[in-house]
Parts: sequence; C-alpha cells; structure tokens
Amino acid sequence: MAYRIAQERRITNTVTTVDGQTFGALFRMLTDEDLTRLANEDGGKAAIRATVIELTDIENEDGQPIPYTPKILEAVISFPSDALAIQRAYNEAVFKAAMGN
Repeated sequence: MAYRIAQERRITNTVTTVDGQTFGALFRMLTDEDLTRLANEDGGKAAIRATVIELTDIENEDGQPIPYTPKILEAVISFPSDALAIQRAYNEAVFKAAMGN
C-alpha cells in the first residue's frame, strides 16, 4: 500500500475524566511543529481547540444530550482536569494510530 499525504488526519478516542465520566472525541492530528507552537498558548487550550473537531456523548445537567458546539468545548476545558483528560486522550489516540491500531 502506498503512503498518501493527507491534508487532514482524523483520530478518535474516549475521554475519561478524573471522576470517571466518559465522552467521545474526534480529533484532527496536528504536525509536531503546530502542536509544539500551540502547546504553550493559553495554558495548552489553544492546542485542544486546534485538535478537537467534535465531542460526543455530552449531556446537560438534566442528563439530556446536547449537540457539540465550540461553546461546549470551552465549557469542558474550563476545568483544568478535563482539559488534561482531553490532551491525554489525544496523545493516546496518536500513539494508537502510530502503532497501527
């Protein structure tokens, strides 16, 4: 199989928060250069904003599903532990993709 240079590579993973809640994430893979540049902007949130395409299985306080919007991402990453959970899920997904899984 030939190697194709893709304009955008997408990966998915489950995000697990410190209190055991889970939700899905669809990520855009960034180049090392872009990730390094964004990693230190806004406490790492710039990298999260650049990588997250969509979050799934998000509910409001009443347990009702809510559609993904950029405001939802901002609400989630306003909690430092949840921002770290998203970063961890991204890194795990990149590793799994590199290993061919």
